[in-house]
Amino acid sequence: TELGVRFHAILLGSFISLAVYLLAYCTTKNARLSFYSSVFFTFSPLGFFSSFLAITDGGLALAWTIACAVIANALRKNETPSYILLG
Repeated sequence: TELGVRFHAILLGSFISLAVYLLAYCTTKNARLSFYSSVFFTFSPLGFFSSFLAITDGGLALAWTIACAVIANALRKNETPSYILLG
């Protein structure tokens, strides 16, 4: 069915929004600003189409966002990033 084809895109779109929240929280440590950045990403054209279209870019965007959050957290703490989390 049409939902079966796009189901992974819907999941990836929601996970990307959570990853944007994580990235914003790692850089600012402000929960309200992180929430608003996640909401703005979700309703932006990129966020909308990443959860609407069944394309392979959703997984790539998710992995890059998580990797950026790991690097931002390590830079904030002045530590070496975890290479396992970076992939």
